[in-house]
Amino acid sequence: MSDQAQKLRAKVNENKLSNLIDDIKNIKDIQEIYSRAVLQSNNKCKVLSLISAKGGVGKTLCLYSIVEILKSYNKRVAIIDMNKYYSDISLYYRNPNIVNITKKNILENVSFSLLEIENIEQYIYQLTPEIQSVEWQLIKIILYQAKLSEFEYVVIDTPVSSPDILFNISTIVDKTIIVSNVTFNSLYNTNNLLQRIIKMLDNKIIIDLIFNNIDKADNSLIMQFIESVGKSEKIEINEILKIKNDKILKVLEELGVTAALHSEKIKSSEMYEHLKKYIETEILDISSASASQKAQKNVLKNFLNFFK
Repeated sequence: MSDQAQKLRAKVNENKLSNLIDDIKNIKDIQEIYSRAVLQSNNKCKVLSLISAKGGVGKTLCLYSIVEILKSYNKRVAIIDMNKYYSDISLYYRNPNIVNITKKNILENVSFSLLEIENIEQYIYQLTPEIQSVEWQLIKIILYQAKLSEFEYVVIDTPVSSPDILFNISTIVDKTIIVSNVTFNSLYNTNNLLQRIIKMLDNKIIIDLIFNNIDKADNSLIMQFIESVGKSEKIEINEILKIKNDKILKVLEELGVTAALHSEKIKSSEMYEHLKKYIETEILDISSASASQKAQKNVLKNFLNFFK
């Protein structure tokens, strides 16, 4: 490794980036140093990204549920909110701790410092306009800093229909979850989003699919969607989750900003139970299923079981 790279690595290990500005002109080099630091770190923080191609499909509801399920297992969880114009994840909490990520925070690597955790309902990190308008390399550094933090899970709430996000963070996230309703428009938009991503990708990505409102599903539409996505060599479907949401989506649409007052209703829903089993088997890996059973799982081969 060059002397410059060793110097950069030393300064990154000191958790400071401000001094790097005098030594380096290209932020890509800083991002590369962070990438290597994550690979060599003993931190086991996992990054989950939830993506949707259409608004109103329940992505944020699923994200909230996933975060709360992880917390029920005493996991330290942060939310990174990447929505530019409107964000409603904070509406699910009475007193969330909103942390605005600025350039200064990144340079000092203090965004994900855990000052306290027991008395905080939920940490939600929001990107300020000065961050949203810069190159993706800076946002990658934010994610690397999150992976090097004391959080055990970081869950990303992404803007609707943004292939650039999945393309740029695909090598950093540990699990990509696509959320869609089972309607023609939602499935069409989701397929279109994935096809746009396929054209951009050099590497292969693995995705999980969450289908909401499965009780109203047109099975033929889902089969056409799976067949279309499955044709690509750049996308592998790891898991398909069907959710009957007990009209929770409709309830939340009517409640609007009072969603936080109805957390118990969400947590007692059938949708929440479905997601809990998914978290146990696919993220926490604490299910009773044997390793051999898990290894034999083939989503597409057993696709007909999905409709039982």
